[in-house]
Amino acid sequence: VEVYDREILHLTDIAINIHEFQYNGLDPEGIVSRYTNLNDVKKDIKYLTEKIIEWVRRLSQT
Repeated sequence: VEVYDREILHLTDIAINIHEFQYNGLDPEGIVSRYTNLNDVKKDIKYLTEKIIEWVRRLSQT
């Protein structure tokens, strides 16, 4: 259970960062948003999407 808790916290952090980017856009100084370039945004969106799909598959098997 603790492993899932850590993963959920990590994924939530990524989701919040993406939300902040959506609201504030890129921030070259990294103050308002952690994203300074679009490649990092794309990487996190792809990672979060893959993890969501993985969780849906895992939970649908139980």
